[in-house]
Formats: sequence, C-alpha cells, structure tokens
Amino acid sequence: PDAVRLADGRIRLFFFKGWFVSKPESAADVSPFNPIYSAISSDGRNFTLEGKVFEFPDIADPSVIQLTDGNWLMACANGRTGMILARSIDGKTFIYEAHTFARGIPELVIMEDGSIKLLYNVRGGFGAYFSNDSGRTWQKESDLFFHHDSAIADPSVVSDDQGMRLYFKSFKSALKQPAFPTAAAQE
Repeated sequence: PDAVRLADGRIRLFFFKGWFVSKPESAADVSPFNPIYSAISSDGRNFTLEGKVFEFPDIADPSVIQLTDGNWLMACANGRTGMILARSIDGKTFIYEAHTFARGIPELVIMEDGSIKLLYNVRGGFGAYFSNDSGRTWQKESDLFFHHDSAIADPSVVSDDQGMRLYFKSFKSALKQPAFPTAAAQE
C-alpha cells in the first residue's frame, strides 16, 4: 500500500487487493486484471473505501505521488513486463501510460528540486530511474543506487524535517518469506 497526505490533511491510501489471506476458490475466480483501490481517512486509522482507481494485468505494489501541477502518477510492479506507469488528473481514475522499466517493486519520490526518482528492488539493493518532466520521460540513474547484503524489497521513502528516510524489508533468504513476522523479523 501507499499513503498520500492530501492538501486538506486527509490521507488517501492506494492498495492492491491480492490473495494474501485466502486463495481463490476456483480458477474462474481469478481475473487477469489486478485492481488497485483507494481509501480515504481523516485520522489515519479509519479508512473509507473510495473504490477501484486502476486495473491492469499482473500488477501489484502501487506507489503513488501527487505532482506539483496537481496531477497524479502511479507506478506498479509487473512481473511479466516490468514496472508500469499510470496517470490521473484527480487521483481517482488512472490511465495506463507506459511500461518501459526493469522488473521490480517501485517507489516514486518527488525530490527537493521537483524531479522524480523511481526506486525499485534489484539483486543486492535498489536501482533508480529519474525524470525532470513530471514523469513523461525517464533516464536510468543507476543499476545499483543502494546496496544491501541481504535480499531487500518494498522500498518506501518518508520525508520529514530532517530529510528523507528509506525504509525497506529484508530477507535472510530471498526464497523464503515468513507469512507473518517472526521474532527475528521484528527486531
């Protein structure tokens, strides 16, 4: 999921509804299109579903930013073709735009100079693309922007008065992820 604070102080949460808790009852229950939804909150604890904002085959893990011009940009992971982008004028209806990126789990970040950075997980860390034109064109910044000795995924950047902080999850083994946090995973 990805949360964006709106100008009025509310929080809009974008999320992928996958089969994390229960498996589909039959193959007929599985759609080739994966939906991304949004929910809104005034307190950050209680959310009201707004509805489906985007769907595309085989996507997950949305990252969403509101651009300086008021438009919205979404990046989603797509295991088959690479990360994709979608754009919106209102944050409630996104339109597919492009998928010219490597595979990975994305994180969109607006930098202090107004440029956009797209971080994504790669073997050994995170790679990065950047854009100076609100995400219309992109250049690869680095194949390995951030290095880590463990397998890592799900980058998330949080800005505060001291700068930007990068959060992520790490795995002792890239092939085994606990379904629920273990004591070691919580430390």
